Amino acid sequence: MAKKNFMANLKKDTRTMVLEHDPEKISTPAPIPVPDPVEEAAPLKEKKKPGRPKTKTEPEKTINISVPVSLLAQMEIAKAKHGNNLTRYVNAVIKADIEAHFEEYKTIYNILNS
Repeated sequence: MAKKNFMANLKKDTRTMVLEHDPEKISTPAPIPVPDPVEEAAPLKEKKKPGRPKTKTEPEKTINISVPVSLLAQMEIAKAKHGNNLTRYVNAVIKADIEAHFEEYKTIYNILNS
């Protein structure tokens, strides 16, 4: 019963509210300023690529090598000098060898390919 009275009172109140409005007292609201989309546009964030960031300084090629099992334990210890990174260790060994013996390797290559 309380609901019926509530709804009846609500309807009665809204009817009287509508009738009590004076059209001369109603004012039009001020226009809302619309920002210019070109001026207000936020700078776009660059999308980040998924995965790890690139750390390579030059192009690389992946190769498969065969290593004797007897050297693996020693390589595990030796790679600690290069941040525990086996690829860096192998690259450093190859680079040191090529820098020390490149002229000799060129001579052998020229003899074999002439």
